[in-house]
Amino acid sequence: MPYQILNWRKRYENNRSREIKNCKFVCVPNKQHGEGMVRILAEPDGVALYGIWCLMLGAASMHADTRDGWLTNDGTPDGVPWTCDYLAIRWRTDSKLVKKTFELLSSKSVGWIEMRESRNDLRESRSEPRRIEGELEPEQEREGEDTTHSATCSLAAEARQVFDYWVHVFGKTGHTFTSKSKRYKKVIARLKDGKTVGDLKRAIDGCYSDEWWRTVGNNDLFKICESIDLVEQFASKLGKPVDSEHQRTSAAATELIDLCLSKSLRDKIGSASSEAQKMCGRIGLSRLEEMDAAAVRGCVYSAADKLAGKT
Repeated sequence: MPYQILNWRKRYENNRSREIKNCKFVCVPNKQHGEGMVRILAEPDGVALYGIWCLMLGAASMHADTRDGWLTNDGTPDGVPWTCDYLAIRWRTDSKLVKKTFELLSSKSVGWIEMRESRNDLRESRSEPRRIEGELEPEQEREGEDTTHSATCSLAAEARQVFDYWVHVFGKTGHTFTSKSKRYKKVIARLKDGKTVGDLKRAIDGCYSDEWWRTVGNNDLFKICESIDLVEQFASKLGKPVDSEHQRTSAAATELIDLCLSKSLRDKIGSASSEAQKMCGRIGLSRLEEMDAAAVRGCVYSAADKLAGKT
């Protein structure tokens, strides 16, 4: 069941934002002495919890059309619920902290969000189909449904990682990524085809590395992920890809690129994986810090190929 931010349109929208399809701001009350705020800040990590709450508001405000505070992939009660793991990846934080925030915000003492049944949940709970011999027992049905739901949520979370990376690389703003959008459908299709998040990120990097595609051509995410052939074509612009035998090296390359693009490489490299640290040592920290984004990607993937024995 998805969470919903309560009283969204009254508290976090104004007469202007309610008429905007793709809103680029969110209205946050500045009251700081209410019981909910006091209880949050009374926690040892209260400031961090409140920061996640603000990120939550910002994420919900990015949904298109009529927003109502639903914490799902498309802002509707029937969308795929955002999980703690997905939000932790999106916000670069600890999933336990996100979980704690959800629990505190939905508690009776704060009551800013609430877990609610979607229309699909209600339809399922109200229908009592006749049992047929040979059907699974209710417990087995629920187990199967949970597995399917988890797989769907995982796929949606991976798709969102790809979208967020594309937005970050090309500096996009105001673009939607709902379950009905062409971008979402194309990314999901490629993931179902067996492509990994790393494969699609590599294709995005390849598109960005080509000046024509970056500035003149259609660099929209749905175009990059239009087909398996196009994904591989864009990825090939970065040189020979790392095969499945060297997935750890490929993952380390993606990790190192993310660290470089965060512009805090020197502070974060110590906590990176050993493979990423090894790759950084091969290239040189000071050299990476002086490069632009396109040069960083090409250099890191070149180092990945060398470490994987490709050259």
